[in-house]
Amino acid sequence: MGLLLLWTAHAQAAGKSNPASADKSCESPGLPSKCPESPVGLWHLNVDFPQMPPFLEIMLFHEGGTLSESNFLLHGNSANPMFPFNGGEGFGIWEIDDDGITRFAFQKMVYNAEDNNAPVGFLRVKGSAILDGGIWQDIESNTSLVTPGGAVIANFGQPNVTGLRLSLDTID
Repeated sequence: MGLLLLWTAHAQAAGKSNPASADKSCESPGLPSKCPESPVGLWHLNVDFPQMPPFLEIMLFHEGGTLSESNFLLHGNSANPMFPFNGGEGFGIWEIDDDGITRFAFQKMVYNAEDNNAPVGFLRVKGSAILDGGIWQDIESNTSLVTPGGAVIANFGQPNVTGLRLSLDTID
């Protein structure tokens, strides 16, 4: 709900309507969500790192090249003994390269749940995928935990990611 309100406020401030109703052709640089090759929209992802249990994640690709992210593993008050951290929402950027591959990066603030939520740094994710026809085809990504100054604390490597773009047809 918060992401929808964020989008609504952003769209109203920019004088735009919902991206699904935008009057653009699929040839334009913005690639509105009605175009099958566009990443714009809400993606429901299954993320599986070898060293931890799989979890669900959502990513919202906005027209204009920004994105928002949240997941069930690392969000406010999500600490568990296996991964004792809390995190904020993720915010980032995306672009489509000349080969039609969506490249993206985002980061989220991370706090130590075992130390009164003391700031730890940022979780940074950088990756690429083919987001065509509503199916997420993962190519590569890297996830690392870094200090506020950028020094790597831990590198989690590449997960296996699968997913679908949500639409009115995929939600019952």
